[in-house]
Amino acid sequence: MDEFVFDYLKGNKKKLKSLSDEAVNSLSSLSKKYQLIGFISSVYKFSNEERSKELNLIRRTSVTKNLMMASDLDMICKKFNKKNINYCVLKGPALVHAGIYKSGIRFFRDLDILVSKEDLDLAFKTLNQLGFNYINKLSKNNCDVLGNMHHLPVMVNNNCTYLELHHRVTKRSHYLKCPISEDILKDKVFHDGVYIPSTDALIGHALYHGILHHENPIGPITLFDLKEITRK
Repeated sequence: MDEFVFDYLKGNKKKLKSLSDEAVNSLSSLSKKYQLIGFISSVYKFSNEERSKELNLIRRTSVTKNLMMASDLDMICKKFNKKNINYCVLKGPALVHAGIYKSGIRFFRDLDILVSKEDLDLAFKTLNQLGFNYINKLSKNNCDVLGNMHHLPVMVNNNCTYLELHHRVTKRSHYLKCPISEDILKDKVFHDGVYIPSTDALIGHALYHGILHHENPIGPITLFDLKEITRK
């Protein structure tokens, strides 16, 4: 993976046929594990040969899925705007919407939306009205008990768009009082109908998410995000 990471960071372009079968299979595994297919296809020129088949399929599937999630996000934000809900879209969807990445590079698995605690109940009920419900059918259909979680249980709609509704950005185990949630909401930017974090907030959240948040490796996404954010 190291060679691929350096190639992307340096802006190198290569042909996939120059790689061994083992390297191509490794790229397929990485793309599925870390949502890297867009980055991989920006470095390596795919062909129609048999060994490129899986990578091409992953890319087509990722494009289709992300277009559907982008449509769902647009629908959600229109409703949130209409109801004056204090919200901000986070992570991959925010980066894509802000134009930080060229089309087809930065894919994401789900939607992450931060809302103020005062608007959490209204946001939750609005998502219910739009067809989003908790995946866990045993969860009560409300947002009364937050516990130590920084977001509500994962929600999903009929398009299989997964969504995390955050009332804070950081885990309580890291910070008793979240040091960045209030600033993200205060300094958010309205861009093409969607509230997204300011540049400073994008950098701060990327650093937190990449260094502290995950217990397991998340691949090179944080490095790539920081490169593209700071270049804009």
